[in-house]
Amino acid sequence: METLVQCDFRREFPIFPLRQTVMFPHSVVPLHIFEPRYRQMLDDALDRVGQLVTATTHPHAEDEGPNDPPPLLPVGCVGQILDHERLPDGRYNVLLQGLCRVEIEELNEATDERLYRLGRLSPVVDSEAEQHDRPEARDLIRIALQGPGIGRMSMADDLQDLLDREEAPLDAIVDLLAHPLLRENRDRSEYLSLATLPERMALLLRTMRYINAAALRMTEDQESDSPEAEN
Repeated sequence: METLVQCDFRREFPIFPLRQTVMFPHSVVPLHIFEPRYRQMLDDALDRVGQLVTATTHPHAEDEGPNDPPPLLPVGCVGQILDHERLPDGRYNVLLQGLCRVEIEELNEATDERLYRLGRLSPVVDSEAEQHDRPEARDLIRIALQGPGIGRMSMADDLQDLLDREEAPLDAIVDLLAHPLLRENRDRSEYLSLATLPERMALLLRTMRYINAAALRMTEDQESDSPEAEN
């Protein structure tokens, strides 16, 4: 599961601000790129190493004018372009895979020639992630995956298999699981900003327990409303 793709943080990265999408490391997201400035950004990225940074726009970005650069949250995700399709009118369909969390330290604003922003980044590294990758931590995820809500999801069996593989890092498994389970941008932005595996696990487990509890309540309600329950 570990990627062999390298990121050179000595250089600046193209910044792609997103309002409705928060990408996590290890996840793969489809993007449709249509604005001229970001079509230029993708052209340039494809001419180089195929990497860009997805950055979440600040919740109050709607207060900005349509031509103003949107304010960004400080933590983003470096993405590697896995595949792309250039449409006849210049728009792109792209598959982007998250590589790592980064802090945006400095922004280089757009110019007349370069229509998009560049950013200087520093990686957000959890140096103690391996120390927290313990059997009891995996068991917490494993139990939650067997719950009445999460256990019905198509990815549950695959993630159970990954938990059984010691070579699959727990932090990557947690990121993969958070990608489909955290639905609200507020929660996704908070999750992305958390620097340590225990913090991310705590947020994820709260979400998993909520989903399982909601599924259990729904099942109990359905059973109480069934004709057999009324007899």
